[in-house]
Amino acid sequence: MTTRTARRRFLQFLAASPLFSAEAPLITSPAQALNVRDFEAVARKNIPPPTSPISPPASMTTAPSAPTLKPSPASNSAPAA
Repeated sequence: MTTRTARRRFLQFLAASPLFSAEAPLITSPAQALNVRDFEAVARKNIPPPTSPISPPASMTTAPSAPTLKPSPASNSAPAA
């Protein structure tokens, strides 16, 4: 058996081992979390996926209109002759 074959068999053994399985037990309290990634599996289990893509409100999809400037009363009067 070559080193490459032995290494491959050993890694296959480790991948099948429950010690290195991707299915970790879910935490039951925040105190059990070692880092923020521990919350991901719990969130995936308890939060349903969205039924449709999230879209912004209609008020955010249109560009804001430019403010209209009103002339001041002094600019409307004709210069004195």
